[in-house]
Amino acid sequence: MKPLAASWALDRPLELVANTAFTRTGGMDPTGFVRDGRVWRASRHGSGPAALCMWIAGTSLRAEAWGAGAEDALLGVPALSGLSDDASGFEPWRHPVVHEASRRRPGLALVRTNAVFDAAVRAVLAQKVTGLQAKRSFQALARRCGERAPLPVVERRPLLLPPTPEQ
Repeated sequence: MKPLAASWALDRPLELVANTAFTRTGGMDPTGFVRDGRVWRASRHGSGPAALCMWIAGTSLRAEAWGAGAEDALLGVPALSGLSDDASGFEPWRHPVVHEASRRRPGLALVRTNAVFDAAVRAVLAQKVTGLQAKRSFQALARRCGERAPLPVVERRPLLLPPTPEQ
């Protein structure tokens, strides 16, 4: 299965792994993980399931996607990576902690997944339990539903699609 590929020129720093950290549910999340600086993510789109891999190569953000939803996954990369975050109204100097953080980490940005159901599942599972329990619950749910993303195994680890509302 050959992936669709795309790249975007970077005109500023971009901390891809840090920016996408909140899209993953812990280090054992079967729906998304990081390997060798590459961010792997499984997602569902109106056009179908997709597996996505993003990484920074020199002054470019590169991505490859597999599956029926590959084109939609690639269209979402700028928002998912933080590349489309508009900092024009950002005034970090208004607070000393924010100012220092933005000075030390200029590649941090806000991201958007457009996966409302996925976020809702994680939020519901996090109600009245510890963060660790919520992470483990989501990981177990994703494994139990067990639908593989449309790509081969990555580093001896399958990439699984997030559960559907029906599941």
